[in-house]
Amino acid sequence: MVTGFLDATYRHRTLRRARRGRAGAGSDARRARCRGRHRADGARQRQGAAGPGRGGAAGRRARKLHACHGQAAGGADGRAEGADCRGCARCDRHRLPARGGAVGRYPRHGSRQLQKASGVITATLLTPEVFAPYGHVGRAGQGVVAEVREGQVRTTRSEIPFPHDPEAVDPSLDLHEVAPAAAPLKLLHAQRHPYSTQLFVPMQVSRWLVVVWPEGPAAPPVAFVAGPQDTVVYAPGVWHHGILALDTPALFAAFMWRTGRGDETESLPVLDPVTVDWPAP
Repeated sequence: MVTGFLDATYRHRTLRRARRGRAGAGSDARRARCRGRHRADGARQRQGAAGPGRGGAAGRRARKLHACHGQAAGGADGRAEGADCRGCARCDRHRLPARGGAVGRYPRHGSRQLQKASGVITATLLTPEVFAPYGHVGRAGQGVVAEVREGQVRTTRSEIPFPHDPEAVDPSLDLHEVAPAAAPLKLLHAQRHPYSTQLFVPMQVSRWLVVVWPEGPAAPPVAFVAGPQDTVVYAPGVWHHGILALDTPALFAAFMWRTGRGDETESLPVLDPVTVDWPAP
């Protein structure tokens, strides 16, 4: 019995060694074929020959792109038609086209587009002109003015547009009770709404702070001090801070269009937080 067991064990070990030998030979063959292909590719690149999606300057440029850009013809840079970059670490194409025309950028740490935004900024007075690149400021008397009820009511019909994406069809009205912020204030988070403009109407407020990031949370922000007469509309996709009250507690009404999917708001941390200060009342 012992002899039979030893014979079976010997045969089993011999079979395993043979199988490993065949597998090793196959692996060596595969590695040799791979090395051969790499050497052939290198020779084509040195000679400038155009291999299948590899040779020449176009091939070298395509290899530098992440797979999300593809290699099919779709633009001068070799990006595939309809390809969507999600912010890969190997390329610097991180422009995120926001719906409605606004554009924000939030590069990764390794991107060459990353800008330092650390420091201190001082908020300036809000006017419709300075805020025009980011949305609109509505005030009484700025628009089509008409008097009704024998002059007892003066109505201003604002010409402010309020666009929204066709996917955002649900109107939403929120009321915000906001405690006053203390100066100086560190800005830690930014948000945007890619599908709709967002309207803020002060109902009870002394002064309030409006902060936007023109180039996204990785770049420096700008800040404005608004008053009780200012109605602010953020354009779709504009990076901005949440509502901030100054001096006294405040109450705001906010309106926007929602998709119903819960993706109406994008929020990101500020990589290099900036401190904002504002003048005394």
